[in-house]
Amino acid sequence: MKKLTLILTMLCTSWLLGFAQQPRISGKVTSSEGGAPAEGVSVLVKGTKKGTRTNSAGEFTINASTGQTIVLSGIGFASKEVVINGNQLDITLTSTSSSLNEVVVVGYGTQKKANLTGSVVAIKQEDLLKRQVATASNLLQGLAPGVTVTQQSGRPGADGASIRIRGLSSIYAGQSPLIMVDGVVSSLDAIDPNAIESITILKDAASTAIYGTRAANGVILVKTIRAKGKGVKVSYNSFVSKQIATAMPERTTAIEHMELSNVAEQNRTGVPTSFLFQQSLIDKYKTTKANNLDVIDNDWVDLLFTNSALMQNHNVTLNSGGENTNVFTSVTYLDQQGLIPNNSFKRYDIRFNPDFKLRKNLTLSGVFNYNFSKNTSPSTSSPEFIIRQAIGLPAIGAAKFGPGMYGTAGQTNNRNPLAQAEAAGTSVSESNSFLSKIALNYKPIESLEFEAYWSREHWTPHGKSFTKNADIYVPNLVTSAYDKISQWPGSTSLGESYSSNTRNTMLAQATFSQNVGNHRFKLLAGGQTEEFLYEGISASRTGFNNPDQPYLNLGAADRNNAGSAYQTALAGFYARLNYSYDDKYLLEVNGRYDGSSRFSQALDKQWGFFPSASAGWIFSKEKFFDGLSDLINFGKIRVSYGLLGNQALPEIYPFAVNYQTSTYSNPNNGTSTYLNNVTTLGYALLDAPNPGITWENSAQMNVGIDLTVKRNLTLTFDYYKRTISDILLVRPIPSYIGLSAPFVNAGDMTNTGWEVSANYKANISKKFKLDATLMLSDVVNEVTALPGVPYLDAGSERTAVGQALWSYFGYQSIGYFKDANDITSSPLQFGVPYSATTANGPKPGDVKYADISGADGKPDGKIDAFDRTFIGNSFPRYEYSINLNLSYTNFDLNLFGQGVGMRNNYLSGTGAIPFNSSDFVASLLSIHKDYWTPSNSNATFPRLLPSGSGGTNFVASDKWIRSAAYFRIKNINLGYRLPSSVINRLKITGAKIYVSGQNLLTWGKLEATWATPPSADDVVNRDRERLLDDPIWAETFNEDEVLFASKLLELHAPETIAAAYLRLYAGKQSAPEDLSEYKEGPQSAARADRPDRSPKERKEFGPSKWFSVDVGREVKAEARWLLPMICTAGGITKSEIGAIRIQPNETFVEISEPAVAGFLKSVGKDMSLENQAKLTALDGPPQLGERGPRVTKRDYDDKPRAPRDDKPRAPREERAYKPRDTSMPPPSAQENVAAIEPMSAEERRAAKPRHKKSNFAKPERRDHGDAVVAIKKPYKARDDESRPAYKGKSEGYKGKADGAKPAYKGKSEGYKGKSDDAKPAYKGKSEGYKGKSDGGFKGKPAGAASGKPKPKASDTSKRFVPPGGKPAGRAAPKRSAPKR
Repeated sequence: MKKLTLILTMLCTSWLLGFAQQPRISGKVTSSEGGAPAEGVSVLVKGTKKGTRTNSAGEFTINASTGQTIVLSGIGFASKEVVINGNQLDITLTSTSSSLNEVVVVGYGTQKKANLTGSVVAIKQEDLLKRQVATASNLLQGLAPGVTVTQQSGRPGADGASIRIRGLSSIYAGQSPLIMVDGVVSSLDAIDPNAIESITILKDAASTAIYGTRAANGVILVKTIRAKGKGVKVSYNSFVSKQIATAMPERTTAIEHMELSNVAEQNRTGVPTSFLFQQSLIDKYKTTKANNLDVIDNDWVDLLFTNSALMQNHNVTLNSGGENTNVFTSVTYLDQQGLIPNNSFKRYDIRFNPDFKLRKNLTLSGVFNYNFSKNTSPSTSSPEFIIRQAIGLPAIGAAKFGPGMYGTAGQTNNRNPLAQAEAAGTSVSESNSFLSKIALNYKPIESLEFEAYWSREHWTPHGKSFTKNADIYVPNLVTSAYDKISQWPGSTSLGESYSSNTRNTMLAQATFSQNVGNHRFKLLAGGQTEEFLYEGISASRTGFNNPDQPYLNLGAADRNNAGSAYQTALAGFYARLNYSYDDKYLLEVNGRYDGSSRFSQALDKQWGFFPSASAGWIFSKEKFFDGLSDLINFGKIRVSYGLLGNQALPEIYPFAVNYQTSTYSNPNNGTSTYLNNVTTLGYALLDAPNPGITWENSAQMNVGIDLTVKRNLTLTFDYYKRTISDILLVRPIPSYIGLSAPFVNAGDMTNTGWEVSANYKANISKKFKLDATLMLSDVVNEVTALPGVPYLDAGSERTAVGQALWSYFGYQSIGYFKDANDITSSPLQFGVPYSATTANGPKPGDVKYADISGADGKPDGKIDAFDRTFIGNSFPRYEYSINLNLSYTNFDLNLFGQGVGMRNNYLSGTGAIPFNSSDFVASLLSIHKDYWTPSNSNATFPRLLPSGSGGTNFVASDKWIRSAAYFRIKNINLGYRLPSSVINRLKITGAKIYVSGQNLLTWGKLEATWATPPSADDVVNRDRERLLDDPIWAETFNEDEVLFASKLLELHAPETIAAAYLRLYAGKQSAPEDLSEYKEGPQSAARADRPDRSPKERKEFGPSKWFSVDVGREVKAEARWLLPMICTAGGITKSEIGAIRIQPNETFVEISEPAVAGFLKSVGKDMSLENQAKLTALDGPPQLGERGPRVTKRDYDDKPRAPRDDKPRAPREERAYKPRDTSMPPPSAQENVAAIEPMSAEERRAAKPRHKKSNFAKPERRDHGDAVVAIKKPYKARDDESRPAYKGKSEGYKGKADGAKPAYKGKSEGYKGKSDDAKPAYKGKSEGYKGKSDGGFKGKPAGAASGKPKPKASDTSKRFVPPGGKPAGRAAPKRSAPKR
């Protein structure tokens, strides 16, 4: 026993002596670029196996002795050996790739970028602040591949962008990504960009699965700035910008409106003498300057855009650092003014981020953010609608006669956009928000870390909307003054709402890290809960006698009160394991077990498990790759797979039975109970519940590769596939059940896509630096299953198996009907035959549609609902961006461009249909002047017709699909950093002055239309038409001209003079020639007359020989005279000539080999052509680039179509959300499409009695303007935009009545039209219309003395009007996509 005790004592002494000889050495490793901590660096005692790695702060401890050498190595750093000379070491490693050394924020932690195995994009603050925007969501556009950012509006306070990561992921559930700000769910637009340190976008399942049920649409992690360093630093950042409307459509003038209205009426009636505006009135406008009395020509847009549209942002930050306390403070003020009056947005933001070091291993941190916002806009309509109305209103409508004196705007309901914006009241929304977060971080030992936090966000929106009356006046031509006739909207009202929103979040997690030799482990586990509570009340009143006292208790009528409350909860447990071996082989496993209150607890539907796994291989560290290490410095392959969930339904409790109550304003909504003949408030079940629903599932696979080439070029490529199953959708139920259909888990779809990005950084010289990034991505969506639902319909959009989500669905157009024979020989259009005597049925100039299917899936000789097919999709494809940063001495330049390679937009509303709007009496746009006539058969628009008389021209079809592909210079930023000499004198650390521009240039995709060329006779006839129409015949001639004309008449007969003049006139024109029409070969009957066919790919010319002619472009060589010259000299035909390539000094000609012998014989030995041109034989083809084949459109009949049994629909306007169809599809095919045709003359006479005005039946009049008016009686109009407009008395107006009610027929010499009810809404510049991109409105100034001038006969650019209606020789306006 004593021996054993002695042995143990000796062993312990030896161990203690050995330990004393191996002290623990501590150190910190930083990067040479910016001094950032170097995480994950391997620290190894040279000659031993002792080693460790640095933590996230770059710190390490290791057992070693003074004098020993440690070897440090890590990805992105050059290896370094350091001799130990003390117990504390500070080591700096040289960075070889700064991007690989970056520490990236990931789910509930951080990782080194080089070790990531998922698809992650990190964006730093310096990239975010190069653009000056009001909302942070717009900063992400073009900065991450696979992330689609679309700005929906430019309105102050509503210009935030929608964000979609890797395509559309649901039908009814939410598609927006989860946004976490400092670990708390929040809104990206509620953060001031100056306070953001970094944004990380998690795109694949490996990186997002740890967020469980809310991660199916991707995750965006925002980290705000925290104080660093020591001392106090104050920064000020400010910008002021001017906002200008872009892509505004060009409007028509008053004269153009009246003349074209008459043309439309003549086309409708078929009577050439029909008119809506008398010619005497039009002549008066041409000779009288606009006076705002009896001659009115208003530029509505110019009158409306009177606000400053200035945006200014001021930010002050304070960074205070010490030994144990660090504080970051940010204060921001934003003021954004709109384009129209009473439209603005203001925001105040105060952020306070403190950090306290309580002990060496215990820290306390916080986030405190106060945000106040105020949004002001007109109360009667949204700013977007007011602007849309101003674009579409007729110029002859009276706008404003003086302060507080508004005109009727040419509307029967007197609604005037100027009155709406300036005088009819405002809607003010205010919101106070306060976020508080307190977090503790405790590290009991080096390898173990505990973290916990509690956060509470509380916001209280308050809305107040007050509507008051504006005074409406009309001109009095007797007194030359203005008489008040009514007020608009005719009543006063006030609505107020208050709500309280509270979100409480708690989290606790632990992280354990351990290194064992070359093995590295990191385990994270934690739990999280989140509760949300909403409470809200609202009230409204009408009948306020004093507009200066908008208080609810003063409202006399229509008292309504409402209130609601709900609560939701989420809970989850999560874990993540990271493993790496030798920094080459990487593995990550994630899992989250989530529960949601949105699903049934009784049926055990609340909880689900969402796992993911990913792996990475850094092949550049393999020994076999050493030979390529100088070329490829870093290479990594990534692969991941995981399951995610989506529970973001619009309903709070979609599984539960929801009872609805009646309201005071509508007590008869089906939920009232009648007791003792008294209507009382009641409850009723109106929705069918489905307690069995649960979240949608998303399985995602991702394969990626990361490369660093020559240390300067970084490349990343990802390929992914997302399979979404158990989609939450509404499956229709029979209507006799009387309940709304519930949500069900049914349906599948896939998103398949790829992404590539390239970044190049280089120091070109000591003064010049370059940083360029290029990104490109694409995603294809396909619906793969809709069990029990044949399709989901939304007007002009449809969702069906095999197609992309919400694709455009309609007819295929094949041009216009040329004449009556064309109509009668074509398939029957929508069951209505051609008639030469009535307005019913198709007419020449109407859109012609392709017969592609019938009830049996085959063409059946008629056009009906079976002929509809998928014609496009609005989701962007091939998104790309370029970000160029140049730095030279103290100057730096940032150029950022972003674009879309393929996208379809649907042109609708006033943008497509002249004189059309569902909300107001509309005019037409300048683009509509290119309408079909017999001499303009390839026009952009069909024959001109009044609103509601377009027949089937404007049903949903590819005729109105436009390419929205574009490239935009999104931002240019030029900055100058003040030199150090100035900085030192000012006693500041730095200052920068910059100038920036947003959305400066946009290039839209232009579409060419193939058309039949005019013949020589057509050109001559057109020359003569221009001569007869030349305005010179109406001019007054001077005395010399009259005397010379008299002398000519004395010498020659009038016929001789006229013939001589014609010869002189023709001699000044270039000689017209016949051009061959491109032939494509046999065509189907349904396509034989299609004018917009592209030519087929040209067949091979066969064996040939090339010759050179010594004339070229410099001597005006043209194929049109070279071709006949060569044919004549060589005795060959043009079919034996292949290509003709005209160069600056010579022309190359290809001749068929069988014809060469005869050609040379005819030319002769001297090889001479006309005009001393010389011919030379070549040994082979000239060295010129070959042109690729032309792209042709696909044939309609190549692919059989399934039968369809639904009716055609008019172009859909706006879709705020997808409506829930709660009824079964009807068993019949569709309603008769003929119902959309205008009534016949007999039907109109039966439905609408008329006064006898003249010997012929004049059409109905419309109250379009205030040029000549009668005094109207005061009228109290409704304020609802969607309700039919009041058809009151108006000057010269004979409006169509709704139903059988006769319209008032006032006395006037003016305008005849119909009311402004029930027409599709004009959508402005949103989805459809692609306006001019090169500036704002360019209409005719008020007071112009004449309408569109007639072209002069001497103007040769008018000899032929090509397709599109733009005279040759004048550039057509650029088309561009709508603002994003």
